[in-house]
Amino acid sequence: MKMEFSFFTMGVGVISIKYGKRKEYVKNKEW
Repeated sequence: MKMEFSFFTMGVGVISIKYGKRKEYVKNKEW
């Protein structure tokens, strides 16, 4: 269970980082 939780947290972190970078990229593109 601990391993699953850490893996899930890692996945969420990676997704949030990718989403944040994409947001920044879109913002820069708009400007």
